[in-house]
Amino acid sequence: MGLKSNMSYNLNNTLVRAWALFTVQMTGETPEGVHAELYVRSLAPRGAADEQATVVETLDKLSDRTTLADYQVHVCGEHLPATPAETQTTFGQYLLNRIAVFTEWAQRNDCSFGKLFERRTVDSALTGATRDVITLPMMTLAEYDGTDLRFVSPCSVDGETVSVRDRLDELLAGSDVETTPLADARVDSPDTTIRLTHGVDLSDRPASQ
Repeated sequence: MGLKSNMSYNLNNTLVRAWALFTVQMTGETPEGVHAELYVRSLAPRGAADEQATVVETLDKLSDRTTLADYQVHVCGEHLPATPAETQTTFGQYLLNRIAVFTEWAQRNDCSFGKLFERRTVDSALTGATRDVITLPMMTLAEYDGTDLRFVSPCSVDGETVSVRDRLDELLAGSDVETTPLADARVDSPDTTIRLTHGVDLSDRPASQ
């Protein structure tokens, strides 16, 4: 990636991060307890869809045990435009914001997402034009303590991969990985977000993008 691309990418991250801080300040509300946000890709293959459903069941268990104050499930498409200027939906801009915040958390904690949220160029089947997109994972789990982001999975910590299932097993066992939280990272999702809470059924879900 060239110098110009790096400058553009850093600027985009700065803009979406500033939007996150502005939103938190405007709401004036600080949620209490541990909250989770699960992002799942729509139209996933059967095996992946079953895995997603199992994860939601585990989140239900954690909520019943009061390990989690609550959780939300957000249904996403496979690709996301790589810049805010190209993103035409409020939810798409929200997802770009989340990716920027997750990346900042990973950098602060010396963690890696590997090829998750990878940027690549795709060709439009309709117009033949090319565009840069971000490929979204089958599942991403973000955990917040109040407004502070405390963990994102899947990720690599000290060379070991922590999947979403691995992370949930740790929470069920009452164990945790010590990380440096990212302050003021949680924001309310837009009204257009498909938001499903506690006891959701992912067997019949629409695509959100």
